[in-house]
Amino acid sequence: MVDFLKSNSWVIWVPVIVVGVAVGVVLAILMIREFRPKESAEDKQAIDSLAIKLREITSKYGGAVYTRFALKQKKQSIQILFLSRGGLFVVEFSNQAGKLLGDSNEPTWRLVGDSKSFPNPMIKTQRKADYLAANLLSKVEVNHFVIFPKADLLYVACKNAVKENQLIATLETATKASKYSASQINELNRLLKNFK
Repeated sequence: MVDFLKSNSWVIWVPVIVVGVAVGVVLAILMIREFRPKESAEDKQAIDSLAIKLREITSKYGGAVYTRFALKQKKQSIQILFLSRGGLFVVEFSNQAGKLLGDSNEPTWRLVGDSKSFPNPMIKTQRKADYLAANLLSKVEVNHFVIFPKADLLYVACKNAVKENQLIATLETATKASKYSASQINELNRLLKNFK
């Protein structure tokens, strides 16, 4: 080893190794970005359609609707974030189809008659809501819902797994209840616009 250092060969090899590692890191990042799930046309249409309906509620009662709200620290986004006098609501879609069997606290759910399971979509949405609540400078309650447009929810024991019409009715009822004042909602809207 001492001979290697004395020979000045390290002057050539160290930069080669550093460049090699840097290239490897860049390629890994590019591959992760390439294989990250992209929003499908169906998802985009569902998000935009629901956002229009929710904006009808906020136009009557105040509030805001954010679509594709970035959680930069988590490198994720929230499909729809609904802010009203009823609180703050994280809304996500799941394209899972069929008769679902699951509970809000179970780590996995499955289709009735199928032994294969999949991650409980409520847990990921709950984590996003918890992250938002923990990092906002406001003490507002952050609720979450997952909409299942293609699934039968008869065997799902979770009040936050809903169909779109149930969600709209629930959010309108919560908004009418006016848990928060208009000034609190305006302040929260300001915080969300500056959220990093």
